[in-house]
Amino acid sequence: MALPAYPLREVLEVKEKRVEKQEKIVIEKRTIFEREEKKLKEAEAARDKVLQHRKAKLQQLRKELDSGTTSPKVVQMKYYLEIVKEKLLGEEKKVAAQKNQMELAKKRTRSCQRGAETP
Repeated sequence: MALPAYPLREVLEVKEKRVEKQEKIVIEKRTIFEREEKKLKEAEAARDKVLQHRKAKLQQLRKELDSGTTSPKVVQMKYYLEIVKEKLLGEEKKVAAQKNQMELAKKRTRSCQRGAETP
């Protein structure tokens, strides 16, 4: 009794299509991850800029205090430093949120790659 022919060619085509589809998904997830990483670097740069500004203003305040300046000017500088501090906290929150987004994209990329490895 002869066995029916097994459709190897069709099975191979289906497997190839699955691999191609999974490769496209992995590439898409990597692109998303790289975009999120770029956004993180931009957010960190903005935060660092505000941090440097705050340090410069603190140095300026110390210099003014050492020179014995008037109290209204010192009060004004301290008030401005509080504003800069709040802006710095806002930038740090943005960086933290972007780090979370990047980690999420990284996890998705890894899970997608694992899915591509196991048929």
